[in-house]
Amino acid sequence: MQPMTYRYTEELRRLERNSHDNCSLCGRAFKLAEVVHSGYAADGKPLYVGHCCETSVAETAARYDWEPRAYEVPHPDALLWRYMDFAKFVSLLKDSALFFCRADLLGDRYEGAKGLLANKSKWDQHYLKWFRGVLHNPPPGTDFGLSPEELEKRAQKFIVDLEDLGKDGLRTTFVSCWHESDGESEALWRLYCPPGSAGVAIRTTFAALNMSLGDDPNTKIGCVRYIDFRK
Repeated sequence: MQPMTYRYTEELRRLERNSHDNCSLCGRAFKLAEVVHSGYAADGKPLYVGHCCETSVAETAARYDWEPRAYEVPHPDALLWRYMDFAKFVSLLKDSALFFCRADLLGDRYEGAKGLLANKSKWDQHYLKWFRGVLHNPPPGTDFGLSPEELEKRAQKFIVDLEDLGKDGLRTTFVSCWHESDGESEALWRLYCPPGSAGVAIRTTFAALNMSLGDDPNTKIGCVRYIDFRK
């Protein structure tokens, strides 16, 4: 099996994002936990393939077990709308840029929520048990050189670090919200352009929006899914 070089070009990362569910050579849909290979052909062409086409990979950047994408990607022709007051529209034209709001400043106290607060202690215990298992049962030949008390402190710190990681994610994620619909929305007109004010509705497609952002692999465009954690 080829060693992994972890060499990622922008083209390879873009291919991974755009072909997430399918082999980039034959188009076959991946199955859960199937090993996928990211890398390059002998001519340097980026590849993102399953076992069906792995022999075409001359250099393996990385391989991992495939999992479904965490969000649904709109159809390329899906109509997207953004409603704004006239001042923001003028700013958009002047700067030729979209404004992305930092996720923790969106004004939604549930932004980034992972479940019901009442269940937090249960999840903490679940992860604590897992961390303890990892620390107390390291791979053969590995010795952390820590006492049982120090291992417990390390496991407890992992819980704190896990929560801090979620908070950091909100501070380092920036969002531009659009509405997918075949037609205009009176409710959104009233919300973002209330009566008595001047407003504009921009209509585009998913494909056009993605291209206007440079088809950047660092940008993720997906549908918002509203979840009732009580169910």
